[in-house]
Amino acid sequence: MDAPIARESMIMGSLPARHARYRPHHAAVVIASGADGEHPIRLTWREFDAYVNRWANAMASLGVSRGDRVATVLANSLELLANFWSCAKLGAIAVPVSPLLTAAGLGALIADASPCIVVGTSDQLAMLSELRLQAPPDTRPILVLTDPKVGSDSVVSQRYSNRISCLSKSTSMCSVTA
Repeated sequence: MDAPIARESMIMGSLPARHARYRPHHAAVVIASGADGEHPIRLTWREFDAYVNRWANAMASLGVSRGDRVATVLANSLELLANFWSCAKLGAIAVPVSPLLTAAGLGALIADASPCIVVGTSDQLAMLSELRLQAPPDTRPILVLTDPKVGSDSVVSQRYSNRISCLSKSTSMCSVTA
């Protein structure tokens, strides 16, 4: 006997909002302090849902929509988690790629996935920019950087100033185009 499927309750992108509604003050994400003495990050479901919504809105402003692929070249982090859940909210496909790959390995995976956006860090900018330029002009992905050190005084922004524009201080995302 077949049971009816509750399709609306199975939408992954709605889970953070659902938990934010019914369990707003419970812990959603806890990230341990790093080796450089950072404080641990603790977000409730309400805070995490708001953070994911900001990421989803930033990605939507870059043109990400249902069915688009978003490659992430990030280590385990709050940004990786937010990117995954924002893809789920938008109906986009998250393509996780190891940040430990060489340029050749990363290039093969990016070429195969043909994402509309590649999310990485400023440490990877030179390699990601080179890979982006190897793609055909009509399918070049937008590069999005997640680390806030891409400020006006950083070496990265001085070198790539014509290609970096910050989307939102609340998300620490910057897009790299052209």
